[in-house]
Amino acid sequence: MSVVRAIPAKKLINDPLDVVNEFIEGLVETYPGLNYLEGFPQVKVMFRADIPCGKGTYDKVAVISGGGGGHEPAHAGFVGEGMLTAAICGDVFSSPPVDSILAVCLLLEVICHTFSFRSIDSFIALIHLL
Repeated sequence: MSVVRAIPAKKLINDPLDVVNEFIEGLVETYPGLNYLEGFPQVKVMFRADIPCGKGTYDKVAVISGGGGGHEPAHAGFVGEGMLTAAICGDVFSSPPVDSILAVCLLLEVICHTFSFRSIDSFIALIHLL
């Protein structure tokens, strides 16, 4: 008779509650062209670091995407030149909260002011803007 021992599972996750924030911080550390709202862990927003500051100095339409992270915040990997201007990340298996949507809108309002909202959370954030 042989004894089968289960091998304990190993993960690359320090704390399940911080997995999305740690992923965003890791992307920003790895790619200097990215930035995030440091000091606001509840707002999981990632944006391009090369956007010039000042109203009207960015001559492109801001393309923003967002969604819940399955096992990772998927949209964050598409932020960069020729792709997304910003990504709004939700927690694992949940949509981005209204506060995060509002934060990215206010952040990019300084630079470019053309938005199109396609979800109820985005619509609620727009109401808060008005």
